[in-house]
Amino acid sequence: MIHEAQYDQLEAQVDRPERIATLDENAPGFIKAAQAADADWLEENRDLAASYCATTLRAMKALKGDFSLFEAAVNEYVETAPTPQGLQDLFALIQKYPFS
Repeated sequence: MIHEAQYDQLEAQVDRPERIATLDENAPGFIKAAQAADADWLEENRDLAASYCATTLRAMKALKGDFSLFEAAVNEYVETAPTPQGLQDLFALIQKYPFS
């Protein structure tokens, strides 16, 4: 399984590539990412956990709406950032599918 952008990059290098399924088309409502914490920690840190979740959702919404902001965040927080084209491809996927 690979990301759509990876498939697009490799398509020309592979003999007769075939996309057999995509998560967005074949697994509606799939979970792209999940956050977890120990139950005891959550019990002791309910407000912090709720703030973390709310912040994550707000950030996802803001980053989805502004490529420059998205690019700056990736460059600041992602150790090995995608190529400029990969970043454009990823942003396009975020626009196309409701990940948040």
